[in-house]
Amino acid sequence: MKEVFTPFETQVIWAVVQIDGAKLRALKTNAKDLCTKIGDLVFSQKCGMIIQRVLVVGDDIDPYNFKDVMWAYCTRCRPNMDEWFFEDVLGFPLVPYMHMGPGNPVRGGKSVSNCMLPIEYTKGPNWETADFQHAYPEEIKEKVLANWKAMGFD
Repeated sequence: MKEVFTPFETQVIWAVVQIDGAKLRALKTNAKDLCTKIGDLVFSQKCGMIIQRVLVVGDDIDPYNFKDVMWAYCTRCRPNMDEWFFEDVLGFPLVPYMHMGPGNPVRGGKSVSNCMLPIEYTKGPNWETADFQHAYPEEIKEKVLANWKAMGFD
């Protein structure tokens, strides 16, 4: 792990775990084993009781930037196939879906979502990020930013 953060946007019941890609590949593990180990560790501790969902992201995702985290979750986590559920752990009954939903209000309701692509576990990313920060030369970025207000943006 490189960083762990609980985003304020989630009422601090989600945790984002950023994984060091090089160290991950050296472990020669897979998503299921890694996510199960993380879930077993986090959800078995009293301090992990309030955490309902763990999102596991690669080192190209900034865990402190909620937009980055949601982008990784939406584009790299396949529902059901990239998620592991934990029902036999202490639950956090203050979350509305726990005490007002159909399940046991004090058990379970937790998951770990793998927000990394399979190649990140073996060879490493085989793509280039196509956004303003990564896809343009410094001189172009500087010119755009210098003229940002003149172009009508705040």
